[in-house]
Amino acid sequence: MRIPYKYRRDSVQDGRERVPLFLQSDTKDGEHDARRELEDRFGDDVSLTDLREALVMIGLDHLDEVENKLEEWGYGMNFD
Repeated sequence: MRIPYKYRRDSVQDGRERVPLFLQSDTKDGEHDARRELEDRFGDDVSLTDLREALVMIGLDHLDEVENKLEEWGYGMNFD
């Protein structure tokens, strides 16, 4: 049996590279709400670092939805 990442690391930063992350206030609020919801579901604390990486990983699996959000922000607009 393979030991899950949460239990085989010494700290939440083990095996990770530090990257800056700047969030809009609505996104930050959503992140906070998601963390609390998941903590309720697990009955345990959820590391903000783990949550953020999980959100990125899921986004990588759902590029069509990411594309839609970027289009909302103005990506792909052509002013020719």
